[in-house]
Amino acid sequence: MEKEHLQFPGYVARFKEEAVDPEVVVLTASEAKSMIVELHNEVKSMKIEAVLVADADALAFATGPPSSRNVDVKGLLELAGKDFPTKFAHFVAYASSLLVPVELEVLKLFLRRDHVVEESIEYFCCMDDTDTRSVVRIDFAEETGVDAGGVHREWFALVTELIVNPALGVFNCANHDTQTYFFNANSAQTISDDHLGYFFASGRLVGRALLEGEMMGFHFALALLKIILGIPITFRDFEELDPVAYKGILWMLENDGAETLGLDFTATKRGEGGNVTTVELVPHGQDILVTDSNKYDYAEHWLHYYLLESVSSQLYVFLKGLYQVIPRQLFMLFDAAELDYMICGCDSIDATDWEINSRCSKNLLGTRMLRWFWELVRGMTFEYRRRLLQFATGCSRVPLGGFRHLTSHDGQICPFTVKVWLMACRRNRHLLDLEAPLLSGESVDHRIDAATREAEAGYTVCASCEFENFKRFEYCVLCGDKLSSMSMTTDDEDGAEDGDEESFMPPAYLVASGERPTHLMSPRPRKMSSLSRQQRRARNRKEWSRKLDVEGKLFWYRSSGGNVPVSSAVEAQLPGYTVTFKLSKGEDEKKELEELEELKELKELKELEEGGSDEEPARESEPVLAIEQPQDDKESNENEFKILPSDVGVELVEASVADPAEFATGKSTLVEAGPERRKEIVSIATSDFPSKYAHFVVNTAALIIPAEIEFLKLSVHREYMLEESMDHMFCIQPKNLRSFMRINFLDESGVDAGGVHREWFMLVNELLASSTLRLFICTNNADQSYFLNPQSRTEVGEDHLAYYFATGRLIGRALLEGGIWGFHLALPLLKIILGVPVTLADMEFLDPEAYRSLRWLMDNDDVDDLGLDFSLTEQISGSEKVVVDLIPNGRNVAVTDANKQEYLDRRFRYVLFESVADQLHAFLTGLYEVIPRELLLIFDPEEFDYLLCGSPEIDVTDWQTHAVLSPNLEGANVTNWFWEIVRHMPNEYRRRLLLFATGSACVPLSGFRGLTSYDGRLCPFNLKGVSYRTTQYISSHACFNRLDLPLYHSKRELKKMLYATLDTDLTGFTTA
Repeated sequence: MEKEHLQFPGYVARFKEEAVDPEVVVLTASEAKSMIVELHNEVKSMKIEAVLVADADALAFATGPPSSRNVDVKGLLELAGKDFPTKFAHFVAYASSLLVPVELEVLKLFLRRDHVVEESIEYFCCMDDTDTRSVVRIDFAEETGVDAGGVHREWFALVTELIVNPALGVFNCANHDTQTYFFNANSAQTISDDHLGYFFASGRLVGRALLEGEMMGFHFALALLKIILGIPITFRDFEELDPVAYKGILWMLENDGAETLGLDFTATKRGEGGNVTTVELVPHGQDILVTDSNKYDYAEHWLHYYLLESVSSQLYVFLKGLYQVIPRQLFMLFDAAELDYMICGCDSIDATDWEINSRCSKNLLGTRMLRWFWELVRGMTFEYRRRLLQFATGCSRVPLGGFRHLTSHDGQICPFTVKVWLMACRRNRHLLDLEAPLLSGESVDHRIDAATREAEAGYTVCASCEFENFKRFEYCVLCGDKLSSMSMTTDDEDGAEDGDEESFMPPAYLVASGERPTHLMSPRPRKMSSLSRQQRRARNRKEWSRKLDVEGKLFWYRSSGGNVPVSSAVEAQLPGYTVTFKLSKGEDEKKELEELEELKELKELKELEEGGSDEEPARESEPVLAIEQPQDDKESNENEFKILPSDVGVELVEASVADPAEFATGKSTLVEAGPERRKEIVSIATSDFPSKYAHFVVNTAALIIPAEIEFLKLSVHREYMLEESMDHMFCIQPKNLRSFMRINFLDESGVDAGGVHREWFMLVNELLASSTLRLFICTNNADQSYFLNPQSRTEVGEDHLAYYFATGRLIGRALLEGGIWGFHLALPLLKIILGVPVTLADMEFLDPEAYRSLRWLMDNDDVDDLGLDFSLTEQISGSEKVVVDLIPNGRNVAVTDANKQEYLDRRFRYVLFESVADQLHAFLTGLYEVIPRELLLIFDPEEFDYLLCGSPEIDVTDWQTHAVLSPNLEGANVTNWFWEIVRHMPNEYRRRLLLFATGSACVPLSGFRGLTSYDGRLCPFNLKGVSYRTTQYISSHACFNRLDLPLYHSKRELKKMLYATLDTDLTGFTTA
């Protein structure tokens, strides 16, 4: 291990400013034109660099430090060291606070379903920075559905699915085994000159997903996750990104004779017009052969090129879009796996959790029909559960908190509800049919309560990966290992009264004070040698942590396990790097102004938190502002659209000298924070995950603009969902980014009260991870994690950065609102988001094949025989190949034993940072616009992955426990049948049922008790019994997490009708 760290140091991506002339970009007339030009000019002024961890600021991210200088670094760092549920609760709380209340502002996106990706990207690209956290409502053209949450969830699911479609060209599936996606480096050729807009919008979209708790439909590559988190990336991260290339490089490193491979320090890249060009990884790289002496250098340059340099523009705008939604500091809480989980959630659906956290109408309580329904759900495959979840909620993924975290369009807890009603296998979406959910007065709580209750319930530590799971889980959500019966509890579970004002923001979740007593012992950790690859990844999530020295200054602490620091030899061989983007002088000044605005905003938020809610009643008298994003108003306000920089420079700062308060796209508030605040954040970062999660939820909830004040209404066409959604997310003004969002599917009758939004979010997630879009590419098929596509400009188009920016904003929104992202981000990307140093070893989870090759090169001599040079061959659109020089003239520089370290370093820098610098910058920028950077400081990458993506499993027991039944279902046979069926469903069918009932197939991290409505208030799953003589078909009200369940006479009939419902198309909103 020491030799590996010595040969493969960790790097963090950093974008640095370069003085360049503004680029003249020719684009077709569109609403995003001005924004795309701005992105291109900004990216051109940036240069990405891979900074050694020893030289990197641990608080910095690729595009800069955390959003606010007032962030308590110590508190965040302490929270980041805690269990994931605590960190997730903190994230959700903070993200919720970022959302602009729906009462204040709503962004309405008008979309065509057949152009949903393009129009969504345009919306998100053009969205004003101030609107990235506003509530979004989707209006699909020629559809009657009114977005009360379900349309939004469906739209999000569609967009995230289409955005990773290879045909779109934004992301590429870099690893088919793990289905992880990375930026398409050739997006400019694949998409068009406006490809940066795609990445910018995608970053905003990912940010929105994190902000709102939505789940993305695909996983980012590990390297991209690390870059998002600001975590160092290493050569190992490339294994997940490109396993084949990794194996080749590893073989070269582990064996002698590199000279025989004929490699030089070059890589191939598709240039303007689709021409294949050679990129030199080092000056005169084509004249430098790869030998055994330099093969490590070759691998490093090769890595840097493919991870950073080849996608620097895409990376920059993607990060820009992401960080506009999710402040960088929030990513400091998580590791890459946690971020991946937060973005993508869990693919399975726990029928028990579903049933426990569901409600039903009174005529279904205790009935056989209700039992039949749950029996069918339990007997379903996971795919059919996902269909049912999609059908019911508009989203096929369960929120990270489980079914108790299902929400309506405004973020309120809105549990899944079964109701006996009159419809035949369709959801009631008509405006006149929007009945209130079956809620008692005390159940109209915010998801903050669900998160804090989960934290108060304690946690169970996994013996394999040492992750602090929510207490309700039987298996670890990170590594899948069976959990011990031993758990950690607190003495304050019965502390605050429900009516106590401070119960919404308990100090335990705002600050990890260490005063919460724990009981029982954690299971003895298993030996590293006995762990699987996934368990090792989860165990290593705390490799990097932010700590304070005796002077109160932050520094990166690197652990080799068991809180033992790595040796100096290991640090020298595999240093960690944080990434910083280099922008032009003008762009850098603009970024500083934006950071000052963010600091001012967060300062005001902090003052509001400390000063109470004296001014809150005044909001009630203010008019509700509905901000709509029309499709036909593309010429107006062009000057307000954001321009994402292309040719973003990247600087990798070694972790030993990096400021842990800085992120890739800027500084967090911890940079200027006092020692007490830093101590507070460090304390929170070291707390258990449930506590950190509660802290996050409390703080994000404070950011949300109430729906009563303002909401965003997004109108999209279902056929153009991704495009229009990305366009909406891109174009939302930053001031509106944290407003509640309502989705209007054009030409559909659905009214978004939560379900439409959830469905939209789920659909957008699926589109974003689509292999035809290629905005994200699945770089690791084993982990199904996605990374930014370095060829996104070619494969997605010129506006690819707008997609990344919008995706970043979308992820920020997901974090803000507690939404579950539909796909996992690669570990390096999670680290970059969190500002955590990235090392070469992280490439293992980006491209396992390539990592094994690089490892072989590192550990073996005579690499000259391999005939390698300092170049890479990149594949564009699945067929065409281009050679990219990792150093100048790299194709003519052979990899030898003398320069292989340089080769490994260049390859690491290129693959993880330089190749996706533009995309990463756009993505992170969009994310941090929604979620302040300091809120991410408390999470490690795996926790952040879990926070973002949740768990695919749906716990039926949790579902049933937190479900509400109508009086006619209490004690009814149909009620028991329903839960029995759900329990026996495959997880996919549980997810379908959850999607059907709530508009989302994902359970919130806090479980089914965390189900919310559109405004963040708790809205439990409801089961309502309806007369069998009136209808024999199951229908749903996804906006209110409700199922209408006919009072069937037999379990067999209930199962037949339930599965028939879940086998149909669960998306779309029609008139009841």
